[in-house]
Amino acid sequence: MESQKSIKGFAGIVILSLLLVFSTGCGRKGSPAAPDTPQLPVAGDVRAEQVNGHVSLFWSLSEEARKYTDSIAGFYVYRADVSMRLADCENCPRRFRQVGAVAFRQGAEIPERWRFDDSPPKDTACFYNIRSFRTSGALGPESETLRIVIKY
Repeated sequence: MESQKSIKGFAGIVILSLLLVFSTGCGRKGSPAAPDTPQLPVAGDVRAEQVNGHVSLFWSLSEEARKYTDSIAGFYVYRADVSMRLADCENCPRRFRQVGAVAFRQGAEIPERWRFDDSPPKDTACFYNIRSFRTSGALGPESETLRIVIKY
């Protein structure tokens, strides 16, 4: 009889201990997070120049974003070509495709302005956006989308 009491007492202590451990957890709500990796910067102040159907895109990084250049391998440039009749359609889907990349060599001086030159098809509205990338393939946030009408 006494062994049953000690078993019940021991089982109660174990159950109480487990409840206490599992009810407190680690103190953080939500799923466990992966280890932090440096942020990828977003291309800002995106501008374009068009001369004779050729487009030059320019962008820069904010002072805050420049802190994270050690985590990037470069920038991908994406373009969506839209016929002129759909150029002003705000809700029409756009299919962006990668049209180029600007590589960044680690340890090199960070440029004040980045540049990419493109030769898009004529008589189209082109939409561009830019994303930073890591060598692992991870992509940073999209830049603002820039719209350019190509006529020549």
